[in-house]
Amino acid sequence: MDTNRFGALATLIEDRVKPALGDVSHAEAAALSALYFRPGIYANALPPLVGLCQPGVARMLRGLERRGYVRRRPAVGRVVPIELTEEGREEVTRFHAARRDALNSLLAPLAPEERRLLAALADKLLQAAIPSRAEGRRTCRLCDYERCGETGCPVEAKVDKVDGGVDWRGEYQNGRRPI
Repeated sequence: MDTNRFGALATLIEDRVKPALGDVSHAEAAALSALYFRPGIYANALPPLVGLCQPGVARMLRGLERRGYVRRRPAVGRVVPIELTEEGREEVTRFHAARRDALNSLLAPLAPEERRLLAALADKLLQAAIPSRAEGRRTCRLCDYERCGETGCPVEAKVDKVDGGVDWRGEYQNGRRPI
């Protein structure tokens, strides 16, 4: 596949998946996903995951709070624990299902063996593209962690090689800071 075809495919995937987010932005979806899969995460852990500066994250969280998706708990020192509301959990479930449906519709023309081959190639590309734990977190910011399959997540496997098996999905819980 030449780079132009690969670029066109990436654009097509983005165009098909973006509507799945509904009325939440990409950064908001990443924050909601982080809160869903990492209960106990603190607001100060979100900037690298969502691609915003700390003041931008604070504004985003205020907006998500006004819409009823999150609530702030009392500050612990200078950090603020954030949690999803029931509406927030429902929104994450909704956009993950819509994203999965959009991706399944793109994969529908492929036979099962072609899907397995494409998955193997995607695994290889993902592992080659992940130089650090931080990049792994950014790459998986919209992933539904429960759906990586029996073979496991290729990004997590690469991160384990990079950092020696640190629990990178749980690293922001209970006030722990990333290394």
